[in-house]
Amino acid sequence: MSAQLVGGLLPQPVMPPSPFELAAEGESAIRVERAMTSLSPPYREILMLCAVEGMSPKEAAEVLGISGELAHQRLARARAMIEDALGDLARYAGGTP
Repeated sequence: MSAQLVGGLLPQPVMPPSPFELAAEGESAIRVERAMTSLSPPYREILMLCAVEGMSPKEAAEVLGISGELAHQRLARARAMIEDALGDLARYAGGTP
């Protein structure tokens, strides 16, 4: 077996995050939390059910007692509001412009 093949099969070492990366992650989490809490309850509910709990808009509509169409509208508006609130963070989710 060649060294190249063996090297390709070995797991890559995991580098711990730098202090800068940890601080950036903490700041991002704070910004997301603030953006979520700034939403009015109907938008926060649909976003939490779909984005956090993993429900489909149809499932969330059933939980909330609203139509599927209204659930889709609220979800789209909630996502747009979050994107506006996060600004550059939402556009560069990976941290790279």
